[in-house]
Amino acid sequence: MGAVIDVYIWRFINIRKIIASVFALALALAMGTTFATELKGKIAKIAPDQSWFSLTDGTEFSLGQNVSLKRMKPGSKVKVTYDQQDGKNVATKVAKAGMKVSTAPDYDDL
Repeated sequence: MGAVIDVYIWRFINIRKIIASVFALALALAMGTTFATELKGKIAKIAPDQSWFSLTDGTEFSLGQNVSLKRMKPGSKVKVTYDQQDGKNVATKVAKAGMKVSTAPDYDDL
């Protein structure tokens, strides 16, 4: 009887170790992950050297690596994906904001 109880206790201890290890791994991954933020708006100003730009609401962004504003100009509607780095907004992606596509009619317009 004692051997049977020892087997159940051993299985319980192993399950607890596995659960604790999975929890610790998930916590470590969550702490190392940064979450990008998205913002939609209109471009107000682009720096002459295209190193930064601002939106009409006053939010300023510097450009991250591989981010270009070549097709943008003041007044362009954009969706900016950015991260906070050293207290500054760094754009990781800038795309023209698309129009909503609706397959159903808007009954307010009827």
